[in-house]
Amino acid sequence: MTDQKKKIMLFASAGVILVAVVVIIILLSSSSKTKDPAQDATVKEDTSKTVTKQAEADITPAAAEEDDEEYYESNGQVTESKIKGINLTLFDGKDCTCEYTGEFNKSGEMDGQGELKGTYVVGENGEVTVNFILSGTFDDGLPKGQGTSYEDFGSGISRTYTGNFENGMWNGEGTLEQVLVSGELTGTSVTGNFVNGYAVGKATTVYTYKNGTKVTYKGEMADGYPNGKGKSTAKLANGDTIVTEGTFVNGSCEGSKCKRTEKTPKGTDENPTLVERIFEGEFKGNEPNGKCLMTETSKDGSVCYTEGTFVNGKVEGTGSSISYQANGNVIQYEGGYSNSSLNGMGTRTVTFASGDFTQMTETGNFTNGQLEGTSCSLVGYGTDGSKTVMEGTFSNGQFVSGSISKFNKNGKLIGSSTK
Repeated sequence: MTDQKKKIMLFASAGVILVAVVVIIILLSSSSKTKDPAQDATVKEDTSKTVTKQAEADITPAAAEEDDEEYYESNGQVTESKIKGINLTLFDGKDCTCEYTGEFNKSGEMDGQGELKGTYVVGENGEVTVNFILSGTFDDGLPKGQGTSYEDFGSGISRTYTGNFENGMWNGEGTLEQVLVSGELTGTSVTGNFVNGYAVGKATTVYTYKNGTKVTYKGEMADGYPNGKGKSTAKLANGDTIVTEGTFVNGSCEGSKCKRTEKTPKGTDENPTLVERIFEGEFKGNEPNGKCLMTETSKDGSVCYTEGTFVNGKVEGTGSSISYQANGNVIQYEGGYSNSSLNGMGTRTVTFASGDFTQMTETGNFTNGQLEGTSCSLVGYGTDGSKTVMEGTFSNGQFVSGSISKFNKNGKLIGSSTK
């Protein structure tokens, strides 16, 4: 797998980490009824804005401009008004000044259709000024029902949530869209069910990258990440696609039942004839790690099966099993494998489609795919039933020294020599 694909399959980690540092929950202080502000200060990409009831003293008719409409009628009916200069307190203690335009109830609380907008600062030293607009339906001072919240963090970074609010937070069906300019991502979109600011349950998440790649995840979400059963489809700018399915943990496919299908119609740098590669088995960190089976299909229809222990997507260690076809011949190998080649003690058997031999078996130490060292053997089986055995020292797959024995089709020794 290319580095580009690996980065992509990490799929969302960079985007989630970036948006995790952005504060998006607004908490209005209340003198009588206040929501519990004990929310996680490090929020992920789908953390919602939380608004609590504003103290009546801040939004009474006396606080309004003199030329505003009457705050509420004597019979207690809701009327429309505008209140400027409301001082709000964020959950982390930072203050902002906002303006509310909309309907109030007779208790002086935002109630009905309205729009709340203003600015606040985030960052350890208050280095980022955030402009926000929250519009929709308010109930007793809190957003409730359908609404939209928009936040502009400057430098081209913004996010918009459109959906249902409950208890001042994102609760219910909704869509969160983010525009990013730093890192590898340019934007993300999450559509699904939100619970207290996080996408929970089945959802669809789309990640868009600067290099033209788009990754779509459909499946279970929790804590702002793909968590549970799901399927991720990455469409690369060069026409390749990568589909990963199984159980996801914090954005990565994990466990013993993961599957990744890579379709490469133009081939890869290391194998220009490759059209498809499939990994099935144990994954960790979104990569094959552990017992896996890799199936590779070439343009000519030939298939190569590699089974063994994988480390970060590559076969490593002893006990590997490989079988494939080449020019009509069938090759099977069992033994050590590392650095994408046969390395270590093993046995390779080639069954020929034509020629003077029907089969050849090599046993011993392999280095970069060739017999190398002492105590190696090569056995060839002729089409007439005869057998030739070479035992001794090999170098780069060639017999250097040792004994050569020949047997007829009945297994009788008919000649021997040394070299």
